[in-house]
Amino acid sequence: MAADDSCSAIIRPSDVDDGSAESDGSDGLTLALNPAGPFSLGQHKVRLVATDSHGATNSTTATVTVVESDAVALRCAAGSN
Repeated sequence: MAADDSCSAIIRPSDVDDGSAESDGSDGLTLALNPAGPFSLGQHKVRLVATDSHGATNSTTATVTVVESDAVALRCAAGSN
């Protein structure tokens, strides 16, 4: 995830989810992250929790890496090496 101007990132459950689905396909899922963030630069372990309309839950962990995305621009003065 790319950090914003304050060097942190807000991560949505959809940024971590890789296709969670209810086993019989009839119930909608609510996805949540724990912790919810925002996250500073670096690696962070998060838990993705899926809850169906009957209150059944399942979860998995993931590692999210927040990186600075701004490129550094260098300009050399005329005649410098």
